[in-house]
Amino acid sequence: MYHTIMTLKQYFTALTIGILLAFLSLILVTVQINPETNFVWGPLLFYVSFFFIVVGIYAIIGFLWRVKILKQTDVLFRQVKKTYRQGCIFGFLVVFALILQHAQLLRWWSM
Repeated sequence: MYHTIMTLKQYFTALTIGILLAFLSLILVTVQINPETNFVWGPLLFYVSFFFIVVGIYAIIGFLWRVKILKQTDVLFRQVKKTYRQGCIFGFLVVFALILQHAQLLRWWSM
C-alpha cells in the first residue's frame, strides 16, 4: 500500500485555498440567497461556510501559536491534529452561538 505524505507547506496551501473557497461561498450566499424565500438552504449554507472559515483560520493561527510562540517540540503532525480538533470544537461553538442568536435565544442572562 502506497502512502503519500503531505508536507507542512502543502497542508497550509490546501488549508488556505479551502478558507478562500469557503469565504467566496459565504459572500455568494449572503449576496445571492434570500433567506426569506429560501429559509432552509440559505442559513444552512451560511453556517456551513462560516464553520469552514472558522476552523481553517483557527487551525492556522493555533498551529503557529503552538509552534512559534509556545515552542512546543512535539512532532508537527500531532500539533496539526490538536489544532484542527480544537478548531472544529471552536467552530461548532461559534456556529451554535450564531444559531442561538438567529433564533433569538442567546441572551446575556442565559450565558
